[in-house]
Amino acid sequence: FIDELHTLGEGDASNQYNFFALLSPYLELDKFQFIASTENENYAKIIEKNTNLARIFHRVEVPPASLEETTEIIESKVIDLMRFKKMRISYLAIKELILDSLKYVHNRVLPDAALYVLDEVETAAKDKIINKSLVKETFAKITKIPSIEIDESQKDFLLNLEQEFAKKIIGQKEATKIIADTLRRSATALRDQNRPIGSFLFLGPTGVGKTELAKTLAKIYYKNSISFLQYDMSEYQTAEAVDRLIGGPEKLGELTEAVKNNPYSLILLDEFEKADPKILTLFLQILEEGRLTDFQGKHIDFSNTIIVATSNVASLLITERIKNNQDFNALREAVKTETLRVFKPELINRFDEIVIFKPLEQVEIEQIVNLKLEELKTKLKDEGYLVEFNPDLITELAKKGYDPSLGARPLRRYLQDNLEAKLSRMILENQLKKGEILELNSQFLI
Repeated sequence: FIDELHTLGEGDASNQYNFFALLSPYLELDKFQFIASTENENYAKIIEKNTNLARIFHRVEVPPASLEETTEIIESKVIDLMRFKKMRISYLAIKELILDSLKYVHNRVLPDAALYVLDEVETAAKDKIINKSLVKETFAKITKIPSIEIDESQKDFLLNLEQEFAKKIIGQKEATKIIADTLRRSATALRDQNRPIGSFLFLGPTGVGKTELAKTLAKIYYKNSISFLQYDMSEYQTAEAVDRLIGGPEKLGELTEAVKNNPYSLILLDEFEKADPKILTLFLQILEEGRLTDFQGKHIDFSNTIIVATSNVASLLITERIKNNQDFNALREAVKTETLRVFKPELINRFDEIVIFKPLEQVEIEQIVNLKLEELKTKLKDEGYLVEFNPDLITELAKKGYDPSLGARPLRRYLQDNLEAKLSRMILENQLKKGEILELNSQFLI
């Protein structure tokens, strides 16, 4: 018996000096009882390339163990742990371990996945007690998927998501409510567990907060920076770009590898309409089944991701209809009709929600300016510099940093060039003293 047969022929399987070539004549004799094992992807990648070798073997598919079979195997292993290592293991922990192994460990199959996790849990059990809580903590470390128990603090967090969004996102109450409702459904297990946590198509003019809301959502929900994966789909406009996402003969996939390493992530797809149709077809599978097969034949799990696609489709229609105070439900129907002229219906219908972003008004631009200035004020205070911003400065910045065609997008650059640059020079020239309050008004911009 040779385990992992493919490792004997790594490299060029057709080379006459390859181990497979040396082995084949003996396998054709009737003197050997020969059994080997390998995985499906390695059989296709290496063994099958050598037609003579593939012909010699009778291929037998060995399916993964069922839940019942895995339970018997794990219970037998647990009995040994309790008998010989004096460990205490609850039945609820065993059940949690097996079900979560099936759900989250996608690079192994049952029973191997459950046995692997049991070994990890055993190592983590410093007091020789294994309960459901320890199993969840171990899964969080293995899969990088946080274990979220809906306790009272978590309930409060979910019920007040809109208020959390409002700290960073201005003027998009309808959008933030839709997203909050979807996340609440997900947390209470009222979603299809095989699909992504949430999938949204953000529509609206440039510079109204689509990308900013996606970034804020990632920070609020996932609570770390590595869980934000951003792709500019204008860079994936050819059929060959599919290989960039899922991998090819000479490279790993950008998307599949990122999600494999960070399965608990928000994936932002900017300018979604510009992607090649073959790439849009890939996302049909992701949105519906919560998984994608990479070039090597491995299944990548997307069921713990949030998918956000942004597009400027229907931007003009949204702007005009909102100016005319059209009913929001009627606007949604008009936007959906416009969107179906660009995207196929089966793709649109797989998103949980189409989220409409409205153009920003002057008062909302001023609120955004105020948020940016508060952030700047905090940075300066951390360095010992005390700066206050008068209301007339905020109004002036809102006027000059806003472009009707680009929304609030130019605002950051305007603040950098006309406010931060001047303050930096004042610090370097010792004009701004630590501990002394400096009040700035609109005259500072002249």
